[in-house]
Amino acid sequence: MLATTHVLTGALIGRLLRRPAIAAAAAVGSHLALDALPHWGTDMHSPAGRRVFIRVAVVDGLALTVALVLVARRFGTGPELAGAVGGLLLDLDKPAAELGVDQLWPDRLHLFHVGIQTGERPHRWPIDVAVAAGAAAALFPMRSRKRARMPIKEV
Repeated sequence: MLATTHVLTGALIGRLLRRPAIAAAAAVGSHLALDALPHWGTDMHSPAGRRVFIRVAVVDGLALTVALVLVARRFGTGPELAGAVGGLLLDLDKPAAELGVDQLWPDRLHLFHVGIQTGERPHRWPIDVAVAAGAAAALFPMRSRKRARMPIKEV
């Protein structure tokens, strides 16, 4: 699942639970649940797959940064932001690996996290986008402006 999707769903969990520590923990759980769903992914063991991953990761990183800023500006540093960070937490191993960290998380957690992601395929990106869009729509509903009604002139 794209990291932006985890950030937005984590923020929504925080919005619903309203307690930062509980929201962060629940968002970590939601991260695992979302990663168990079929979602976007590429073969990291091939050079071409790794190049695709890096390109997508850069765009995803920029998008999740924007999402975090929007959550912080809209809701402050409360449960929504705690949920967003909790949702992102497990995927911090990917940028850490790019910085030379062999493994960020303990073996059991790492193996479990990697092991549940069996449904990754390049053509499944619409699933990630749909979940992210749904969470964003719930977090940031469009406000409709009431239209001023034109008075009707009586003849």
